[in-house]
Amino acid sequence: MATTRQTFGAARAMAGLRRRQPAGAGGTRPGTIPVLRKVGDIAFFAFLEYSALARGPRILAAVEEGKLLEAVAHIGSGIMMFLMAVLFLIRRPVVGQRASWTEVLVAFVGSYAIVPLVWLPMTWEADGVLVVSTVASIIGAIGVCYALRSLGRSFAVLPEARALVTSGPYRWVRHPIYTLHIVTLFGTMLPRIGPAAIALLALGVFGECLRAGNEERALRRAFPEYEAYQKRSWRFIPWVY
Repeated sequence: MATTRQTFGAARAMAGLRRRQPAGAGGTRPGTIPVLRKVGDIAFFAFLEYSALARGPRILAAVEEGKLLEAVAHIGSGIMMFLMAVLFLIRRPVVGQRASWTEVLVAFVGSYAIVPLVWLPMTWEADGVLVVSTVASIIGAIGVCYALRSLGRSFAVLPEARALVTSGPYRWVRHPIYTLHIVTLFGTMLPRIGPAAIALLALGVFGECLRAGNEERALRRAFPEYEAYQKRSWRFIPWVY
């Protein structure tokens, strides 16, 4: 009888120990993922701030060379990066589920396909082409700033719900920032046109389309009224798509 009680007591002790052990897939401590997210947040904020500040020398160089349109494009991009950095830092907490690692990867591809594209050498430097490329950058920067003004603290890079915004450009288009990013991608690709540039443009557009779908699923889960908003708005281009 004593042996039975001892065995039962040992089993209860082991069960309690298992309950107290930290949960996590593959032995990962529950605090690991939040730490990784925090590190990623700091790295992204630093990247945005660096990108904004790096526009300064380019603006001065463009002004000295008399390339005023190019200077305007750099000013617009700098302001856009600064706004994104500030809003990213003060953004609202997530409502509902966090983005999966697959969704994070898709967002990364959509956001950063432009980086290797910028590194490609110029292949088509006709004056008209450069003007179109610069104007596309200006339109993209100004449009994104307008959309960020509407988003405010609901700004997010990953497809995670924070708040349902339906004002400003979001009255008509569900993803105006992605649309404008695609415009900027096209403008960046044009003077570098070639197989690699076209492939990176296609990759960026594909990533933004997937990211839009992921974001819509997250918003539908978090906000029941999102479905009605979908029916009265367009995904990327008003009256087209």
